[in-house]
Amino acid sequence: MATINLSHIFKRYGKTEVLHDISLAVHESELMVFVGPSGCGKSTLLRTIAGFEAPTAGDVSIDGRMVNDIPPNERGIAMVFQNYALYPHMTAGDNIGFALRNLGVRESAVRERVAAIAEMLQIQALLGRRPHEMSGGQRQRVAIGRALVRDPKVFLFDEPLSNLDAALRVQMRVELARLHQRLKASMVYVTHDQTEAMTLADRMTILNAGRIEQIGPPVEVYQHPKNLFVAGFLGAPPMNLLPGVVVAAGGQEAQVRLNNRVTLRIHADVNTLLAGTSVTIGIRPEHLQLRPPSGDMAGLVNVVESLGNRTLLYVTLQGAGGSTNGIASDVIVEMAGQQADMWLDRQVIPRSGDIVHLSALPQMLHLFDGAGQAIDAPKLHIGQTGPR
Repeated sequence: MATINLSHIFKRYGKTEVLHDISLAVHESELMVFVGPSGCGKSTLLRTIAGFEAPTAGDVSIDGRMVNDIPPNERGIAMVFQNYALYPHMTAGDNIGFALRNLGVRESAVRERVAAIAEMLQIQALLGRRPHEMSGGQRQRVAIGRALVRDPKVFLFDEPLSNLDAALRVQMRVELARLHQRLKASMVYVTHDQTEAMTLADRMTILNAGRIEQIGPPVEVYQHPKNLFVAGFLGAPPMNLLPGVVVAAGGQEAQVRLNNRVTLRIHADVNTLLAGTSVTIGIRPEHLQLRPPSGDMAGLVNVVESLGNRTLLYVTLQGAGGSTNGIASDVIVEMAGQQADMWLDRQVIPRSGDIVHLSALPQMLHLFDGAGQAIDAPKLHIGQTGPR
């Protein structure tokens, strides 16, 4: 399968610049996901790879060949669109085989290839149906089959599951992951759904306002966001971001006073961080632990959201010593696994209006400087959890 290289891609529409100096590489047999909020440029970038958009500046290479001036049908790509784009008057089998017939492939070979793809996608029973006789998930399988039939170098997916209901999205997501494992194909997948991105990607590219914020494997990006945008965007529920001021820093630890006057310890490489510096602390909801009244923080539960396998608490933090001084900060606490079991065993489920006490291990916190960039945590030896 092919590689894709984008080198200093810019795209402008008149005076509006929608892609800003994009450079990245998609490796052979890799599933790369472009993810970001609506309007961040991910679909424009995909269409630039496909050849439907010409870059204002920069180069697009597929398998080592620059394709800026090569039309889409000669780039060795196949694209699956959000709206399926099936011919309504053709059967599923005819839709899948259309590209081969258009290329003059003999009919017996077309039928053989269509049958093989239908078996792979488990849509043999649909080959005689027209699009209006199929469900959304079935139509999407046919659209994928139409992309597969040409045996392309690269598969491009433009939000292919966004029109499906939640249950069907999960099913199709699993099927796409299996398809990638089976084909070992190079794929680029665009989505605004971070769950799709996290579960499908070998690597993911986080885009924001036409710029790359971070590229990496999903777990790495989740655990080590490079800036406040990535930290706040990736995660469901999102990371809690609490502004504060450094009151002491040295070596591998800082003490940060939040706006509600609570002070937290955090592990970070802070040798150049001065007292009085404005920073932001990030805490994943699953890293906030419910504690007895001696916890670092206390807060008022506003809403309890029970999701079966986990419970989310929406909490407004109180000030130091339970005071209401300072600026109120809202956080989300995720109770799951042992933490949820602890409360269930005690038959003490937090309810709206309750006061809960929270803490978080210093090594589980994230620290961001005044420019929103992550301050790295100190490197730990294998098996070390850091000082407490």
